[in-house]
Amino acid sequence: MVKKKIRVNGLLKIGKGEHITDLQKNGTIYCNTIKSFREFETQDLNRRDEREGAYKTEYLDPSKLKLLIDGKELPVKFTSARLNLFDNSIQNHKLYCLYGFKPEYAHGDPFIDEQNCRFGNKALLIKDTYEFIIRVKEKLRDLDLDFQYDWVNYYTEGEINESLSVFHKPDDFKHQSEFRFYIKHEALKPLKFSIGSIEDISMIVETKKLPKLSLTPIEEVS
Repeated sequence: MVKKKIRVNGLLKIGKGEHITDLQKNGTIYCNTIKSFREFETQDLNRRDEREGAYKTEYLDPSKLKLLIDGKELPVKFTSARLNLFDNSIQNHKLYCLYGFKPEYAHGDPFIDEQNCRFGNKALLIKDTYEFIIRVKEKLRDLDLDFQYDWVNYYTEGEINESLSVFHKPDDFKHQSEFRFYIKHEALKPLKFSIGSIEDISMIVETKKLPKLSLTPIEEVS
């Protein structure tokens, strides 16, 4: 079996100041269930995705739908409709989501969409992504948990999107440039664990400065 090579030039975790400080000083990793991402009680569509974890989504023509009660049609007109299918056996599995720097962002211009600033006032910039991933992997193995990690693939909305996985999201979320861990943890409550201080491989920055961040290749001196 050929292992997939995953390149990550940098990682960001954006959130409230106290949570970001806890992550840096104690390495506290907090993972919510797949189901919870569909049910967040918020108007911020950055956080809530009603299709999170769907293996198939299908656009339905609203003009061909009607609402009935006791066999009688109600005077309701639908403006949009979508069928989402989920695998309930994984709805309590956990996700840990970060903003990832892709190699193609190394063009010298700002690349982070300001919509990401809505997640919180502070961000932890993880400078050594390889070491961070290693520490998370080692802890998950200590906990005897199966897991995967990868970039999220963003699909274009169409009539039918199928054969989806937990590493797929609609392109409404493309600005999040998400890199995530998927953890097969069955408990109903969130999963919380610590990888120890990561002060040696990270720095805290103010979220409002993120849209000015640029990634520039270092010019080699001949």
